[in-house]
Amino acid sequence: MLHEHTIRELIDGVRRRWRTLLAEMLALGTHGAPRALAAVAIIALVGATAALLLGLWPLRRVPGDRQVARFIEEQTPSLDDRLVSAVDVAHSPSRAALAELMLSDAAKRAREIEPHRIVPAEALRRAGFQAAASVLVFAAVLAVGWSTARQAVDAVWLTAFPDRLTLQVTPGHARIKAGTAFAVQARLIGNRAPVIAQVQIADGSGWRGREMITDQPGAFRLALDSVTASFKYRVVAGAVTSPTFDVTVTRPPRVTRIDVDYDYPEGLKLQPRSEQDAGDIYAPAGTNVRVHVFTDRPAAAGRMALGSGNSIPFAADKPTELVAALKVVEDNSYRVALADGEGVTSDGDTEYFIRTLEDRPPEVRILKPASDRSVTRLEEVDIDAQAEDDYGVDRLDLVYSIRGDKEQVVPLKIPRQNTTVNGHHTLFLEELEIKPGDFISYYVRARDITRGTRPNEARSDIFFLEVKPFEQEFALAQSSSMAGAGASGSIDDLVAAQKEVVVATWKLDRRAQSAKGARSEQDIRTVGKAESELKTRVEQTSSTFRESTMRDPRRRSGSRGRGEPPPPRAGETLPEEDHMTVAAEAMGRAVTSLDALKTGPALPPELEALDRLLKAQADVKRREVSRQQAGNGGGQNNRNYDVSGLFDKELQRQQQTNYETKSTAEQRQD
Repeated sequence: MLHEHTIRELIDGVRRRWRTLLAEMLALGTHGAPRALAAVAIIALVGATAALLLGLWPLRRVPGDRQVARFIEEQTPSLDDRLVSAVDVAHSPSRAALAELMLSDAAKRAREIEPHRIVPAEALRRAGFQAAASVLVFAAVLAVGWSTARQAVDAVWLTAFPDRLTLQVTPGHARIKAGTAFAVQARLIGNRAPVIAQVQIADGSGWRGREMITDQPGAFRLALDSVTASFKYRVVAGAVTSPTFDVTVTRPPRVTRIDVDYDYPEGLKLQPRSEQDAGDIYAPAGTNVRVHVFTDRPAAAGRMALGSGNSIPFAADKPTELVAALKVVEDNSYRVALADGEGVTSDGDTEYFIRTLEDRPPEVRILKPASDRSVTRLEEVDIDAQAEDDYGVDRLDLVYSIRGDKEQVVPLKIPRQNTTVNGHHTLFLEELEIKPGDFISYYVRARDITRGTRPNEARSDIFFLEVKPFEQEFALAQSSSMAGAGASGSIDDLVAAQKEVVVATWKLDRRAQSAKGARSEQDIRTVGKAESELKTRVEQTSSTFRESTMRDPRRRSGSRGRGEPPPPRAGETLPEEDHMTVAAEAMGRAVTSLDALKTGPALPPELEALDRLLKAQADVKRREVSRQQAGNGGGQNNRNYDVSGLFDKELQRQQQTNYETKSTAEQRQD
């Protein structure tokens, strides 16, 4: 029995899954198919009717007296067929002699039997409860399945009588703006059949469909994004088809070009100008601007919709040209909103900027020579500079200083009020009373045209002209045999490092002036740290000079070579030592200013330190040349002239020829 029960469970389980699969397939097959649902509904209705008739069929016959008597006899066996025999006798057309006695005896026994003993009250109550429960279950099933039943009925009606149904479509015929969305809604009037609806769009001689979304039975919707062309459409829901509707796509006037006319404030002294195919407006505050908007078709109206919320109406100069005027006061933006004669509007797809231009400082640069270089005392240095400004350059000056002393200003000739100017000047070094070891720092500054306020001024980078000797006593110091030797090479590194500090401080000070006082604290402190470290190196180099020339009071003067400079006595210092000491002191003052984030006051002591380092460099080289000459002998000096010395001699002769009259030159030769 156990094995038989296991096999029975497996078979029943598979059978139940078959039934479930059949129900799901039936539901899937009827979804969106009103005809299939109508067929299922008809089959279900026929089946339910047949079951009902089958259940009520036994009630067509009413039980007879003999059947009832037999039922009583079954419930009361003590009657011994008396009641059934009496019923038979009573219905017999001819009665026997004993019929009355049989009927009397049956009646006597019937009086002893109560009806509630045959049909108990408990059975009546149970049957009543069952009937009520059946009615409630039927009502619940009817309530739950009413929607489905209604849909089934609607599906039958939709399939059988499609011409009697109406499909309402919204919006029907429509005019929309190109690029906007278009939504179609449809509803079956008085019908909730679960049908799939489509929007069919005309495509040549055929139709292409797009399935609609069903929010609730009988209601459908579809959204078309960014419609750019006109089309015809209709809605099909099952066997019901709507009329064909037209969607007309209209386009508002489109901006093809925007020209801007600028009329600048009188204080700027700038000529009016026009920009074609622009749109964005860039001008100083107070500028009057006229905006010309050109369209691809005539526009009935238009306005400039400002980003601040205000708007400026356009005036129509021509059917396809609109004009509006405004004054630039602050940063803003605008869009061009247009409308045609049929009321199709465009709010403007493109946003154009209105920007107030600040009066920026000029941009100034040195074109030649744009780097540090070495020069001689008789050289001519050509300096070319260029300046640019958004409103025009008012002045361009060359500023130079010898040994970091007072600055000398040379105005450069430039055309006034031009936005780009070039200036030129030649420095005749012979006229500047300089000597080897000196330096000339120079830069160019520019000033722009005033707008009724303080003019802006800008400076270029700073560069240096280092005066080198050409006399015979310095020729050996520039030869390859002395390159990078001893103290000369060390002090050369110090000079180069100090130049870098001066240039860095100069750029930071220039940046602070152009940024109206804003400073980079970290950068200034970095330069100050570099200057402090360089000061330590200068002090260390100065001490090496002292150690390399030990002052020995017992040293005999006759021990030095011919031509060698006498060594310093005890308590005396070398000239380069004095210059290095002063340079270190100046560096200390510069570090103090930089630590206080003051770049301007730091420049004079930095330039003083550079001047002292260059003088120390010249003294060191002069001493080394003297020692070299003493070691080689005076008669050998001419052999050690290098090419640079001869070149300087020749340059001196040519400059004398250029600057002096012929008679003067002849007198000097004699």
